[in-house]
Amino acid sequence: DIRRRIDTVYREMVKLIDAYIIVNGEKGYDQFVKELNYRIAYAKDHDLNQTKISIKKVDIVTIPDQVYEGKPVIVLPEVYYKEKQLIFATDFDVTYKDNNQPGLATLVVHGKNAYKGKKILTFRIVKPLENEA
Repeated sequence: DIRRRIDTVYREMVKLIDAYIIVNGEKGYDQFVKELNYRIAYAKDHDLNQTKISIKKVDIVTIPDQVYEGKPVIVLPEVYYKEKQLIFATDFDVTYKDNNQPGLATLVVHGKNAYKGKKILTFRIVKPLENEA
């Protein structure tokens, strides 16, 4: 049963790849293969069936003070687990609180796929200096 499902998926992938080549040409196919290889390597490296790693075990680069420019401050943190940089939207997502005015803002890192849980950090939003405004 599993072999039949794998064969079916394989045949569907071949059809999709053939259609992709027809629509996007050889250059598009090269990019497709690179992306596919990247995703395969990522899946092998992250063994998505393993026990999930607590996001509390990751290291997050300290976020420096951010200058308020009249709109919510969005900062994408650098997140690492054992010296390997995690990928936003693949390994983690972020949410913000109190990031729309000067003061202390909160950023919450939420684990995804091989990572679970959340980690909270704060950063300061500062008013621009008068000579910069």
